[in-house]
Amino acid sequence: MPLGLSLSLPASFSALRLALYTAEAVILYYGSVVCYRRYFHPLSKIPGPFLPAVSRLYLWYWNVIGDGSYYKKIEEMHAKYGE
Repeated sequence: MPLGLSLSLPASFSALRLALYTAEAVILYYGSVVCYRRYFHPLSKIPGPFLPAVSRLYLWYWNVIGDGSYYKKIEEMHAKYGE
């Protein structure tokens, strides 16, 4: 290594600890995204179901698993919750 730099980790720092820290960071990130989208986003005042408001999983499900029928679900949600 140039300039005496070493990339070795301390003995107490294990791969399991790294995996746990990574999992915590991912959970914290997605939790904050959900909180922002549900309560602080400018469109959060518009009524509607929770899952489509915070993620695109709903869209993916109806377009991939539901044979591309998301446009029908949008029409149903507009009829139920308003324009």
